[in-house]
This record gives sequence, structure tokens and C-alpha cells, in this order.
Amino acid sequence: MARGGGGTSLTAEGKKVINQFRTIQEEHRKFLNNLEDRLGDTDGLYRFLRRISMKVSARNTFAGSVTNITKGAVNAEVTLSLKGGTPLVAVVTNGAIDNLGLKNGAEAYAIIKASSVIIGTDLHDAKVSARNIFCGTIAKIIEGPVNTEVDVEIGGGNTVSAVITHDSAIRLELKVGGHACALFKASSVIIGVN
Repeated sequence: MARGGGGTSLTAEGKKVINQFRTIQEEHRKFLNNLEDRLGDTDGLYRFLRRISMKVSARNTFAGSVTNITKGAVNAEVTLSLKGGTPLVAVVTNGAIDNLGLKNGAEAYAIIKASSVIIGTDLHDAKVSARNIFCGTIAKIIEGPVNTEVDVEIGGGNTVSAVITHDSAIRLELKVGGHACALFKASSVIIGVN
């Protein structure tokens, strides 16, 4: 003990906790080193882990890679290639391109609220201003008194969810297993990166 003062000492339980913490620290270090030895690209693993832990309220979140960027005076058109090669087009500001570090080959996410998606049938030859028209098979319909959720499988393991009015779903005669198209404007797409 110090002269004129008190002192402290760890109890047996306190020493046990410190030893357990040091053991956990050491095992964590070994775990990370082992991953680096086996995988090499720990940055890629970190990006993957962040991607699968991301949560957003929008029903439609698609992973893809940037295949084209066309810059205008204020905005840029970004094309992502989704799983299966499906192209998806977004319009974002030039500032967003720079802030997100978007370039060809970069991994990115397209996020679209289900309420921004329009559902139709027989739209293959439709002339509309919406850049994104995905046709496929209706996988799920959840009916409500006001709104109905419609999920359309568009290939490549991708499903587009839309929330439309109940009356629209009835008028379109939508059925699970039936054909439908989902469309949304490029300006309705939010682009995100890890």
C-alpha cells in the first residue's frame, strides 16, 4: 500500500475475468489471422459481411456491378448488371457518382421502394418512359383491404416487390403463377455502396 493512501487489489473473480478477456482477445486475433491465411482477401469478406447485415425499409434491394455510367450536366445514368445479367438503370446526381466512388466494375446496390413499382400485364411492347421494365412470373400475392403486395420473379434469382391498390390487383386479374411486368423509373432507384 502507498504511504498515506489506500490500495486496491483484484479479487479472484476479477483476475478470472481479466484472464478470460485476454483469452478471448488472443482467440479473436488467431481467428482473424486464420481467415486472412485461408481467404487472402479479408477486405472482400468484410464487404460481404457488411452487405448481408445492411437493413433498409425498401422491399427491393438488388446487388449488382456497374456496367455503364453516362454523365450529363447535373445527373448521371448508371446501369447495374444484376444476378443473371439483368440490367437495371438508375439516375443519380454527378455528385453522388463521385461521393460513392462509382465506376465500371464497382459493386453497388439498387434500392427501390415497393410503392414506386407499377405492375402491368402484356407490357413487352409497351412504349413508356420508365427505363426499367421487368417481366416474369407472379410468385406471391398478399391481399389487403386497401393495398396488395405483388412479387414478380424476373430471373437470375431476382424478385421485384410492388405494393398496388387492391382494386388494381382485382382489375388486372393477377394470379400466382401468372405473367406480369414490374416497371419503375430510373429516378426512383437509390444507389448504395458499402
